[in-house]
This record gives sequence, structure tokens and C-alpha cells, in this order.
Amino acid sequence: MNSRAYRVFNERTKTMMESINVVIDDKFLEKVQDVDPDVETSDTHTDVPEEESDSNSERDDSITLPG
Repeated sequence: MNSRAYRVFNERTKTMMESINVVIDDKFLEKVQDVDPDVETSDTHTDVPEEESDSNSERDDSITLPG
């Protein structure tokens, strides 16, 4: 384990706060995952296929919003 001190400036109170003897456990075994295990990945692609990208480069891309 490592022991460190941290300083943080609190903008609301305009004071410097210091935390000393902060213990960081580098041996934490359980890794936290970014995504829940029950979430499935999607294989759908939203990119325009290459053969369409050249023909669409000359079109008018203006969007009319209902007003």
C-alpha cells in the first residue's frame, strides 16, 4: 500500500484543502468493468458505403426545420 497527500483548491470557499495519509490500495483484485455484462454489443453500421459517398458529395445537404 502507498500513502500520499493530496491538495485540492476549493473554488467556492477559495481555500486550499489538503488530505494527508491517504492510503491507496494498489492490490485491489476486483476490476470494475465499464459495461454491464448483460449489455450486448451492436454490429450495425451507420456509415455510408463507399460507392454512395462519391455520388452524394454534390447534393444539397440543407435541412428544413418545421417552423
